Amino acid sequence: MRRIATKIFLAVFFTAILSSIILGAIFYSQSVSMISESSDKDLASLVSLNAGGVQREITKIESLSDQLINLVVSRLDASIYTDSDKMQTFEKDIEKTFGEAVITAGNRSGWIIFDPLTVDGGHTLSVTVDNGQFAVSPEYDVRAEGYAKDSWWADAEKNGTFWTAPYFWEPWNATIISYSKLVKIDGKQLWVAGA
Repeated sequence: MRRIATKIFLAVFFTAILSSIILGAIFYSQSVSMISESSDKDLASLVSLNAGGVQREITKIESLSDQLINLVVSRLDASIYTDSDKMQTFEKDIEKTFGEAVITAGNRSGWIIFDPLTVDGGHTLSVTVDNGQFAVSPEYDVRAEGYAKDSWWADAEKNGTFWTAPYFWEPWNATIISYSKLVKIDGKQLWVAGA
């Protein structure tokens, strides 16, 4: 009799444990499904709420790049492309206006990197903004330094415009994206501009 009672007890015990495991698995599966569905809805809501802000930032950066291009195009004389000293003077003359345009746009940087295949020398006009003040970055030759192989240059050169994937920019201790736009005049590639 004791053996039968023990067997019944063990059968009830294991049935209870098995039932608990099965019910637990069902509840867990439903919970994961509900959380996943809720998360998807929350993510879609966040994207919807922020899409306008992201689009405004994209438009702001593209607009700044166009303003910088127009600033240079409106003042640049093609006769100085092959005169490095005159290019230096040209850059110095528009440096303040260029920097102020970047500040006014509320951006942290703006740049024009001249193509040394068309404009003699390594000419750049690149500013960064910190605490409402702009600083001019040192000049370099994009091709001699090997940057012409980087996507911001090469893909803009190939496609006309390019947005980088997000990347970490150590000087700002921030993850950023960059926009670049190719500028050609009379069929000659003159520079890549961006922000």
